[in-house]
Amino acid sequence: MNNLKTELRIGNMVFYQGTTFGNVEISAQDLSDFITGKFDKIGVEIKPIKLTDEIYRKLGGNFRIDEGWITTDDNGGIYCCDDDDQMVFCPPCEFVHQLQNLYYSLTGNELKCAGLV
Repeated sequence: MNNLKTELRIGNMVFYQGTTFGNVEISAQDLSDFITGKFDKIGVEIKPIKLTDEIYRKLGGNFRIDEGWITTDDNGGIYCCDDDDQMVFCPPCEFVHQLQNLYYSLTGNELKCAGLV
């Protein structure tokens, strides 16, 4: 995983450790506070949520994009396939926010995860 502070976008699903919030979409204010270190001062940590097979299925499994799909292989790798089944390996998505960012980059739309993760 790269630096979480540079990967997160507003609306990404994260885990708030040290609170009763659990898994939530990060707000603009919380993202700003996380990046500037304000959360460190009050004992709250923002952690990425591991992308498991179960979560992937809850999110809908294979995702339709403009002219293809985002899909997985038997080893859990994430691929983009065009409508002719040509596969291109995508950056690894180990965490939910990385899949959300990939989906957004390819479609311009948010991958909604609230209540599913």
